Amino acid sequence: MKLKLALFTILFTLFGSLMVSQLKMVNAQTAENSPLTSPITYFISKIMGNVVYKNLLTIKPAYDVYIYAFNVKTGEKYIAQTDINGNYTLSVKKGLYAVFPYDINRTSFIPYYRSVDANKDVSNVNFIGTQILQYSPSSKPSIYYKN
Repeated sequence: MKLKLALFTILFTLFGSLMVSQLKMVNAQTAENSPLTSPITYFISKIMGNVVYKNLLTIKPAYDVYIYAFNVKTGEKYIAQTDINGNYTLSVKKGLYAVFPYDINRTSFIPYYRSVDANKDVSNVNFIGTQILQYSPSSKPSIYYKN
């Protein structure tokens, strides 16, 4: 009697696990072919902002400034460029980013970088290209900004 009970338990367990694996396979095939399944996404968030150049008298949009975003955890890098109005948008995976601007003239920007938690869309990540003081021994100091 004990032998029959042990044999029944073993067969029931094997048969049950076989049924469960078949059921999972059928569900996976149905979900794959179903028109109601959603596509795989990477949970994209947007980082948006504006960059301007500022000197003593004027403020103007910073065109063609590169905006870099580095994921602090993974090291992934994203790059965008500002448009003619100084606006930019970066599409990034959700996470914590260090965002900073750079232009070919090596302008000083305030702030130097921004720490951004992009677990949802973030706006107003703005930067200002500032004036710098240039001194040459053969001339008087002059204030200007690069653009």
